[in-house]
Amino acid sequence: MKKTFWISICAAILIVGCDSKPTSSESTATGSGQETSGTATTGSTTKTPTPSLDQVPANLKHDAFEYYGLGNSKKMSVQLTGTGISQTGEVSVELDKVEGQTATFKVVRSGAVGDSLGSDFVTVDAKGVNAVGNSMGKLSPGSYVALPADLTPGKTWNVKNKIERENGQQVEEDSVYKIEGLQDFKTKSGSQKALVVTSSGTATVTNAGDVKKMKSTTKSWYIKGLGLAKTEITFTEPGQPTNTITVEVTH
Repeated sequence: MKKTFWISICAAILIVGCDSKPTSSESTATGSGQETSGTATTGSTTKTPTPSLDQVPANLKHDAFEYYGLGNSKKMSVQLTGTGISQTGEVSVELDKVEGQTATFKVVRSGAVGDSLGSDFVTVDAKGVNAVGNSMGKLSPGSYVALPADLTPGKTWNVKNKIERENGQQVEEDSVYKIEGLQDFKTKSGSQKALVVTSSGTATVTNAGDVKKMKSTTKSWYIKGLGLAKTEITFTEPGQPTNTITVEVTH
């Protein structure tokens, strides 16, 4: 398998798979059809004020908000590794807008990792964090739960989505996610407690009539106030060696 094939699937599982990164001066369509508007304008065009985290309602700053790292404005270095793959880049979270009881954020990736995984669009409401778009292509359905506000160990939820790329490639995920609870996670600064979320299901890629379907599992570690620290994604295709891709914050 070519590395771009595995990265495409990795992208879909992470909500995460993209070709181009949004810029602050462009309008970027989300999977739900709404648009996030840029803030940089010139001339007589009205300049949209950059929203502040202080504008996010307090009831939306629940544990899912914190573990997803939506309050973390620090740019972090990330590394993507797998069989024949080694890429680096950066990731940061930007608040795009606040409308009533919903706040919209952009998870922006840059560098080689950004070229492979692109940028995500998520909203947060009282029920949790929801994926609503992806710069890889059109996401359907328009939104689904990325992390629920209720993080009780043992809680599960279904995720079934499809990303359609401009080149016609389709990447689908059909998985059950589960909150495993808090576990120790080693970082350069020492051991921290991390929320562990796992999933099990299938991933399917359709490209020019060729359909590849395989089993997929994920294990992700979220650190409160930081966000996603590490994700391991494993694919098993009949007759092929198991392939694992890891995306991890390095500092």
